[in-house]
Amino acid sequence: MCVGLMVSGVCGAQVIVPRTLNMQQVVELAQENSIAAMSNRNTFASRYWSYRSFKAELLPSLNLSANLAQFDRSLAAMQDAQSGAIYYRTNYNMNNSARLYVSQNVPWTGGTLSLTTSLERLDQYSPNRSTTYLASPINLSYTQSLWGYNRFKWSRKTEPKNYELAKRQYIESMEQVNQTAVSYFWNYVRDKEDYERAVKSFDDSKRLFEAAQTRFAMGTITRDQLMQIESSMLMDSLSLSTRKVNLRTSLNRLCSYIGYKEDTELNLIIDYDIPDITLDYEDVSESGDKLYPDREQRSTGQGQPRSIGQHQGQSGYVGIGR
Repeated sequence: MCVGLMVSGVCGAQVIVPRTLNMQQVVELAQENSIAAMSNRNTFASRYWSYRSFKAELLPSLNLSANLAQFDRSLAAMQDAQSGAIYYRTNYNMNNSARLYVSQNVPWTGGTLSLTTSLERLDQYSPNRSTTYLASPINLSYTQSLWGYNRFKWSRKTEPKNYELAKRQYIESMEQVNQTAVSYFWNYVRDKEDYERAVKSFDDSKRLFEAAQTRFAMGTITRDQLMQIESSMLMDSLSLSTRKVNLRTSLNRLCSYIGYKEDTELNLIIDYDIPDITLDYEDVSESGDKLYPDREQRSTGQGQPRSIGQHQGQSGYVGIGR
């Protein structure tokens, strides 16, 4: 009976198997599961669809609208022009209409060119039953605001730059995710080594204190010496507790960042095969001038002329370059 209970207890115990990861795997998990990476992807997706919306506005659009089964049975007040008397007439009809049109925005002027065809049918039920049709086979129109703000002109200049800026900011933000993941990786490695050293130091202090107790019982050391050894052991015990807390904090921070549960145990592998990379200062400086998003955004100043043109268009000011 006792043997059965012991076997059952051993079988019911849950053994946590550490997950073995190297730095590259930690970085990949951070890019996939971290909240910062998800936020970066959502931000870039928003800017991407904003750019796609701008591109769609420059394409022709085909639209179909219809008003079906508009039934009207009511009394309408009509006034006689001669006598001024008011008479009521009965409206008893049904109207159906459909309109198909193709429109194209003109970015150079800000207007809209439209080609429309429409058909309307009116069924009159009272006082006499009749059916009439109204058709407009082709109707070509152009709508243009004389003093308005041409948003397409500025969008063609700013939207491609904003999209390129969004791509570079996304790359930069994902590099920040990689740097954070690497930092958490090495913090955990460092805290684990500190904890192992603290364990070894505490074990040595404990054995030294046990030996000191034996020597004190034999009378070979004084009580002051024994108290000093015990104080050293207590300091090592305190240091061990601190290192253990730091190790658990680093582990929880790393697991949370890469999308693992906090109780997950990790076994990190350090890859000592470091690639040989040579960087030239001039090349790095030139690439930074071209690709650094904040610097490029400040140098272009692309939002200021657009705001000026919009203000001029809304206020009716006739200026150059609106």
